[in-house]
Amino acid sequence: MKIKKSISYTNKNQIWRLLLSNSGIMVLQTMNKETKEVSFSCIDINNEKIVFEDYQFEEKNWIGIEEVKDDVIYFHNYLQPDLPIHNGIIAFSIEEKKVLWQNEELIYDSSDSEFVYGKIVTFDEQKIFKLEKLTGKIISEIPFDISTTKAENFSPNEYFPLNYSYTIPEEKVKNIIEKKIKKENIAGFVEYIIYEEFLLFNYHSVNKNGNMKNQFYIYEIEKNKKLYSDILNKSVKSFAPDSFYISNGKIILLKEKFTVEVLKIQ
Repeated sequence: MKIKKSISYTNKNQIWRLLLSNSGIMVLQTMNKETKEVSFSCIDINNEKIVFEDYQFEEKNWIGIEEVKDDVIYFHNYLQPDLPIHNGIIAFSIEEKKVLWQNEELIYDSSDSEFVYGKIVTFDEQKIFKLEKLTGKIISEIPFDISTTKAENFSPNEYFPLNYSYTIPEEKVKNIIEKKIKKENIAGFVEYIIYEEFLLFNYHSVNKNGNMKNQFYIYEIEKNKKLYSDILNKSVKSFAPDSFYISNGKIILLKEKFTVEVLKIQ
């Protein structure tokens, strides 16, 4: 059993957000710390190629990602610069690298295999509208039912870290983690994922200068065998939670705020 690094991508700006589509498209939102301008880059993790890099809209600051699904990125603006309430829907085709449609009146709610759902939220009610995916044309207003519009947003193929302090893993997993951190000066908590027969975990240990080092490991549980290790952050002053997760069998690592890596278990 081996771990292969299939992608290592570094951007000049800080990675602010990372999303994966159900088709294996990774979208990164990056931010220039000085200008606060945001850019978007896209990587196809199936063929390990960059689709586009540092794409910017006319609005360069107050824009973000709602969701990536079926090779379409759904962006949002903000109601006001000093009021972080999402406003509007911008549907962007990854393949064509262009905006498919925009709606400035609705807020993105969700999407499924056929439709996009937008909403209008007022003080006393919420209205949901069904839209055509390719054109954004409003088809109809539908009864508000969160179970209807959110049902397909959950992916059973994604795994996010658990807090070791708040869970009780099986004895073999506990022994691996406890042995590893026994002689470390741990700050904060250990995060871990159990995926098939593998244990993935990270923790922050305090350096001599008082900063923290974020260490990551992959073990084969039954054999108590280390398959992979890396330092995700060499010296940070604050915790970097959720530095790794699994999507469709691929391990995603965020390193030093500027680099994302994809690992495969072979």
